[in-house]
Amino acid sequence: MQVPLQMLLHAISLTLVALMFLISFPNARAATTSSDVGREIFEGKAAIRARMVGHTDPLPPQAIRCGNCHRVDRSLPQSKSFAPILDAGQLQEPVSRRGGPATRFDAVSLCKLLREGIDPAWIVVPTTMPRYELSDAQCSALWSFLVKPKGRPADK
Repeated sequence: MQVPLQMLLHAISLTLVALMFLISFPNARAATTSSDVGREIFEGKAAIRARMVGHTDPLPPQAIRCGNCHRVDRSLPQSKSFAPILDAGQLQEPVSRRGGPATRFDAVSLCKLLREGIDPAWIVVPTTMPRYELSDAQCSALWSFLVKPKGRPADK
């Protein structure tokens, strides 16, 4: 079956436009690892939805970035973050949070907290934290980003 010349030229032109876009905007590439996807969620670059408790309208994208309140870098002063630090040590080591017993997070409990506002000790987080609509894959990706040692390449 022969492809008409016009269709072939159209396909070539679309490919060239896509290549020019990628060359012009190198940061526009798709996330390649679970940790990359998690970073995009943390930084507010991924299309996700969230609401405040008691409200039906979704929050605007710029209001639901994890990095608006949390940080992942312990080298910055604590004053740069009014919410808990989100890193492997804080999440995976037993820590008493919100007056409850010492608990640790895993991917499932992090997802429960993000979706329902309930931490591993079954304590409800403040209503000032949005409740997120995340798929299991998005939750796993965010977990991968948060617990990945900083400065190491991401695992595929």
